[in-house]
Amino acid sequence: MQERKSRRQWMKEMAAMAAATAALPILGTQFAFAGEGSKESKASVQYQDHPYKQDHCSLCQHFIPGATPKAIGSCQVVAGKVSPEGYCLAFYPKES
Repeated sequence: MQERKSRRQWMKEMAAMAAATAALPILGTQFAFAGEGSKESKASVQYQDHPYKQDHCSLCQHFIPGATPKAIGSCQVVAGKVSPEGYCLAFYPKES
C-alpha cells in the first residue's frame, strides 16, 4: 500500500524538483565548455611550485614539458606556465 503524502510534503518536493530543473542549464553550460580550450586557473586547482610527496607535474599525464627536463612547461588543464616540479589537484599519474 502506498503512503499518502501531505500537501505540505508534496509542495516541498515539487519546489525541490523545480529548483533542480532550473539549475540544469547552468550546470550543463559549465561542462559543455570544459573541453573547448578553457583551462583552470592555478588558484582553482591549488597549484604550487613544489611537489606534493612524490607527485609532481613532470610525472603527470597533463604536463607538456619545456625544451629540457628542468625547463618550465605547460599543462593541458591549468592555464599559464607550469614548473615540472610543481603540483596541483588535477595531478593524474602517467601510465607506466
